[in-house]
Amino acid sequence: MTSLLSSTTSTSRYTVFAPSNAAINSLPADVLSRIKNSPTYARLLVEYHIHRGTLHSQSLKAGTLNTIYPHHGIGITQNAAGNLVFNGLGNLEMTDIEADNGVVHVLSHVLIPSSLAPVVG
Repeated sequence: MTSLLSSTTSTSRYTVFAPSNAAINSLPADVLSRIKNSPTYARLLVEYHIHRGTLHSQSLKAGTLNTIYPHHGIGITQNAAGNLVFNGLGNLEMTDIEADNGVVHVLSHVLIPSSLAPVVG
């Protein structure tokens, strides 16, 4: 994982939308295998979960959130209960976990960028 995040090791600050362990474990075995066996797919998937800059939960709103995976944003909507939904399926399980270089939010789902959907499922 460290090598996947080498592009983020600077003085910059980031917001990471980390899928929960349950989210990762719920991926089909063949999808997990394809991601684990391809450093490129794994890197792009990780990049898709990272936003350059710090966004605490109170700053998140409906719209498109840029990620460090070029030209691939995360779609954020708000459901009837007022909760934010990421790419139509992911919900925030934990928010505002402070890190040395930013903040982490835990998601209920793994977000798959459109460019990887045909490849990983």
